[in-house]
Amino acid sequence: MSLPSRDDIAKRLEDTLEAMVAGGFGPVANPADEVKPHLDALLSKGEYTVRDGMLTLLAMEVEHGDLIDWREQGLHNPARSASKYLGSTIYPRLHIAGSPEALQTGVKGVRRYIDRKNATWKAILEWASQPVLDAEWILADVARQYNLTVDELRRGSRANLTEARFVVNRAGGGDLLLPAEVEQDSDDRPTGDDEEVWYTIGDATRQACHEAFGITHIEAAFHYLAAGIAATARNLPAMPALDTPKLTFPAIFALLDDMLRQNSAGAHEQFIFAALLEGWREQLGEPGVVETKNLNASDSSAGTAADVQEKHRGQVTEAYEVTANDYTTKIDQAKNTLRRHDLRRAHILARDAAKATGEEIADALPPGLDLAVLDVREEVRSILAQLGKPHRRFALERLYRLLVDKQANDQLVQDFVSALAARGLTEMS
Repeated sequence: MSLPSRDDIAKRLEDTLEAMVAGGFGPVANPADEVKPHLDALLSKGEYTVRDGMLTLLAMEVEHGDLIDWREQGLHNPARSASKYLGSTIYPRLHIAGSPEALQTGVKGVRRYIDRKNATWKAILEWASQPVLDAEWILADVARQYNLTVDELRRGSRANLTEARFVVNRAGGGDLLLPAEVEQDSDDRPTGDDEEVWYTIGDATRQACHEAFGITHIEAAFHYLAAGIAATARNLPAMPALDTPKLTFPAIFALLDDMLRQNSAGAHEQFIFAALLEGWREQLGEPGVVETKNLNASDSSAGTAADVQEKHRGQVTEAYEVTANDYTTKIDQAKNTLRRHDLRRAHILARDAAKATGEEIADALPPGLDLAVLDVREEVRSILAQLGKPHRRFALERLYRLLVDKQANDQLVQDFVSALAARGLTEMS
């Protein structure tokens, strides 16, 4: 049986998560004891690349309808594409924080998924490679085959149970057998002609157990992990459709200027600037990307050079430290960024920085370092003025996504959407 396509895996993810977020999926049972602690670890640690990559692989196995031996299975491009759809389309629509493409960077440089250097990841895939071995089912099935009760077989309370108890052991249910209460008629191992028969019955019983349960254990693990992720969905308003002709400079600057006057713990300063910078580069057709870290995350933990950075071909070309406080609070950070990443220059964007004189800035900065001090409000004003209306729309839509994905205060998202409507910038206003 061929592995499922990108569309099939993506649909499995989409249908499951949408139903769970909407409350229409129904109760989700706990998965097997062997795997539940590992799934709980994925849900609690916040390592989205690991969590979302595993969700995609479990969805792939469920959609496949049969076990996948992850000890042998190599990388599957449709799964990578499905993980990208999960991060770029499903999660944003459901307001779930996650990895934009979990099976891209997470398994780079490995031949098989199971080779990833993560103990929890490997333990789950090893478990997911194995069929169900349910000892209670095996005990009941062998009791049926030999016209016994389960209790008689478990306790060995009748004579002539040697063969039946051997078959239970061979099939994998021996842990449930108690020491025989009644002395049995022969040794506990077959001899002669009996040997092949007993082994055959035991192996057939084990196979019957596998077939009876199929991949229900994989489905249970997938549903459990998906339910944990769905529970993190935030109840946020959607980004409204903007009326492009209304996106004039006075209208947008009035909106953004008001946001910059609010106390947002630096969210408005960082994300407004990042969104406008990205819109400006998009308008120019500049190669590379603009990246910004989560609010309050350190640069090192976020893997970025600064609060906002421009990158081209994997190299940081410009770095911006952004703050709602005085520019002097960012000097040490900007200095370290400049040196650590061997940049030609770095920038500090701060509230009210325009009030500082040139002499004051020169006295405050270390000599010999090319650190620019900019007023965040004036930079916003300048970049906005250079954008055409379509790219102002792009920047506002990007700002919405950053407020949703990069900070946890839902009120900021709600206020932004309300302000767009109140200022008559949406198609419905």
